[in-house]
Amino acid sequence: MIPVFLRTLVSLTISGGIIAAVAATARFASRGRIPGRFMRLVWIAAVLRFLVPVFIPVSVPARAVPENLPVVRYVYRTPAANAPGQAEGDMNAQVEERVKPDIAEIIFAVWGIGFLAVSGVFAASGIRAVRSIKGRPAEDDICREVRLIVRKSGVRRKIKVLTGNVRCAVTYGVIRPRVVVPEGIDMKALRISAAHEAGHIRSFDALFKAASALAVSVHWFNPLAWVTLRLSGRDTELACDEGVLRRFGEGKEIVIPRKDYALCLIDAAGAGSPLPSFGGNAVYERIRHIMDRKKITIGTAMAIALVTTVSASVFVRATTVEKETDDNVTDTVTVPETDIAPDTTIVIPSDDTDYEIKVGDGGLEIIYGAPESVEPEYGNLPVGKGDAQSPENLPETEIHPDGEELQERKFISPLTTLVMTYGYGDKTTPAGNVISHDGIDLKADAGTPVVSPVDGTVTDTGYDITLGNYVVISDGAGLETVSAHLSEVSVKSGDTVAAGQETGKVGATGSATGNVLHFEVRVNGENVDPSPYLGLE
Repeated sequence: MIPVFLRTLVSLTISGGIIAAVAATARFASRGRIPGRFMRLVWIAAVLRFLVPVFIPVSVPARAVPENLPVVRYVYRTPAANAPGQAEGDMNAQVEERVKPDIAEIIFAVWGIGFLAVSGVFAASGIRAVRSIKGRPAEDDICREVRLIVRKSGVRRKIKVLTGNVRCAVTYGVIRPRVVVPEGIDMKALRISAAHEAGHIRSFDALFKAASALAVSVHWFNPLAWVTLRLSGRDTELACDEGVLRRFGEGKEIVIPRKDYALCLIDAAGAGSPLPSFGGNAVYERIRHIMDRKKITIGTAMAIALVTTVSASVFVRATTVEKETDDNVTDTVTVPETDIAPDTTIVIPSDDTDYEIKVGDGGLEIIYGAPESVEPEYGNLPVGKGDAQSPENLPETEIHPDGEELQERKFISPLTTLVMTYGYGDKTTPAGNVISHDGIDLKADAGTPVVSPVDGTVTDTGYDITLGNYVVISDGAGLETVSAHLSEVSVKSGDTVAAGQETGKVGATGSATGNVLHFEVRVNGENVDPSPYLGLE
């Protein structure tokens, strides 16, 4: 559960950080010419991306499976219940034998301490500020004037007007907002202050500020989250200023001149607000924004388009739509009753290609491209196309005298393109160390779909410090496959899957140094070389 949370946290902090970085860059490059109300929407998108792990799925066609990709059908004996190496919870036991992901628990603990510390500071600061106001009901003439301005601003919620020991007007509360004005304020300043605070109430800025503080508490380790908190506070004030001058500009029933509004900002800045100000004291920027009424340039328009595109794209996640294709099925090979010595090679010719089938202790290893010079034989018995033991004349299943059933299973490649970068078995490093590799590594692009090689059941999924995200699939008759280093897993333990069904996507989790699929095959609990199953030499 902890690794899943940490993966989600990293995904959100990266995608939210992308919006914040692009928005901050565009904001400074445009020298404040981007409208504040637009930037506020962008910061809302950034905060949502930091907090909400929801993506909008967009279907894209999957890459077509090459027509020459073989679909191997293999046959083996059903193992006895007490077969060596076959025990309940094979994968769980083997994962426990690996290094446990203690580092994930440590990271989670550090994150939790940071979250509690930062969120505690924000909460204490807000509670202390509200308690320090000590407001009381305002006089009737002040209440009437404030409610008139609030109503003209388009606010329909009921508000409570207070006077208190504040030096400039402030607002707090979401459902039942409270507007607190200084004692002895004159009507001109009251009207301007009420219009500004009404803009905050109209846009639910108190709720947005709380969400911004929560985003920083969750992503306290990400500098871009702090950038979002600071710049969103500034742009919220700019958007509010724009709204006041738009709703109370020239030609309106109530007019607030720009000059008077700017002077009121200077007075308010000198007084200071008792509530936390995430945007800092940016009076000069606000006055310049109010007085500078230049039109939006082409460069500013391009910056707006870029920010909009990036902000929208991080909410989208591509999902592949598989095209229906016919399986390119090769010959079906069934092993009849006979005594076969280990390491015996069986060569069965076919109209399309030849096979080498090596019978070892781990089961059958099917290799494509058998040399034509090898005499086709089965043990010491010749096999011809028309012989009773040839593939086309054998049943799909066969019962041996000892009661074991030979079953046919389909095995397909987990990837559409196979590029092996690291093989199976023990490897000796230049330093003389022997490294055991229980599978093979297949190179692929990040996000490439990984499919189930067999019909079966998902017996285990999770995270391992070495394997990263992994999926284990069992066909129920002794064969298991493991797909690891996945960027995401699309199935869960207990799911029934069909050969060719997507189970995850290629990634670089765990100990992987790049995007790769680590693929293992186990027969009766023992690792075997996956290469023959995939037609790789």
